[in-house]
Amino acid sequence: MIRLGNSAVTVVQGPVAYTYTSDRNQKENFLPLDGEEVLRKISRLNLTSWNYIGHDQQRFRHYGPMAQEFFAAFGHDAVGTVGTPTTINSGDLDGILLTAVQALAQEQQEQLRSQARQLADDQATIADLQARLARLESLWGAAAADGN
Repeated sequence: MIRLGNSAVTVVQGPVAYTYTSDRNQKENFLPLDGEEVLRKISRLNLTSWNYIGHDQQRFRHYGPMAQEFFAAFGHDAVGTVGTPTTINSGDLDGILLTAVQALAQEQQEQLRSQARQLADDQATIADLQARLARLESLWGAAAADGN
């Protein structure tokens, strides 16, 4: 573990983004995630803005869940423990957020397919009604021409 500073530290800054290993060849025991379940769990998190105790609340605000809630929602899978009740690993948070984005994208695609099917059904109904109206108008016109 490398710990930088103490609770008085308000910024850890560098010229590049933090990078963590994510190589498939360095991982094992893969389990699929249920995107819908991840979305349900995210929707129950109490997401707030906040500051660390002792930090100037005007200058050092943050956003997000509390580690205890995140751990309760995502801290256990079928194999073991993920994270701790007092910290959130940025890699785990990224994974949960990407799973949620993927689930939302899938929902959107399903909605678009459903809307396309409904539009095709509506267009077929309109075409049928237009044909029936044309037949009725034709019959009406023929009856009017015969004097009926």
